[in-house]
Formats: sequence, C-alpha cells, structure tokens
Amino acid sequence: FITKHSTEMLIVSIKKDADSKNSNKSFSESVIEELNNYKDAINALKDYKDYNTALAYLSLEYNQSAESILKVTPRSDKVHYLLAIVYARLGKETLSKSHFWRAVEINPSLKFRANLDPELSEIVSSED
Repeated sequence: FITKHSTEMLIVSIKKDADSKNSNKSFSESVIEELNNYKDAINALKDYKDYNTALAYLSLEYNQSAESILKVTPRSDKVHYLLAIVYARLGKETLSKSHFWRAVEINPSLKFRANLDPELSEIVSSED
C-alpha cells in the first residue's frame, strides 16, 4: 500500500506493460508505476475510476476524491483498508474502524501493516 508516507514510485515502461499480452498489470497500474509524481498519475488516470486512481488521490491527500471512487469500487481487503485511512483522515472514526476491521477479517496481515500508517496505528494499539 502507498500512503502519504511513501510517495515515491518506481518508473517502468508503460508501453511494455500496456502492450504486453503477458502482462499481469492493468493499464492503470502501469500508469502509476510509470509516472514519477501523483499529480501526473491523477491526470493520466482521471478517466479510470478504480483502486489505483483512488490510491493516487489518497497519496495527495485528496481524501474526498478517493472516497468517492472507493465507495463504488468492488470490496476487497485493499479497498476496505484504504477506506479506513480515508475515514480516519476525514474524522469519521466509526467508519474508519469498521472498514479497518473488515480489511483485517479478509487479510489478517493488514493488522500489522496498520502500524506503519499513523491514521490506523491508533486503532490497532487501542484494541491490543
């Protein structure tokens, strides 16, 4: 996961990933890896309302934009986790906790990952 605390991205060849029939990456994943800053990523991804676009918004602390995309994104552990961060930043503690614990229910290792995200580390420490 990428949050506001880890904003550097790897630069890779988008043409290779996007054009490769053997690529396991989506176009939007390739764009995020290719671009060296999130504003460029958002401009490139604005037509894609998916997890990666929300992640780029979240990385720039455009929390409400990230929320609007994540609310309509199919649920997964990663989507619940990002929603937990969004809601923590927006001061919606109950929603943040709910999404965090749903993410952990799906993927228990996320409980340990939360210690690296200040928005969520308090949730973990208050439950221990």
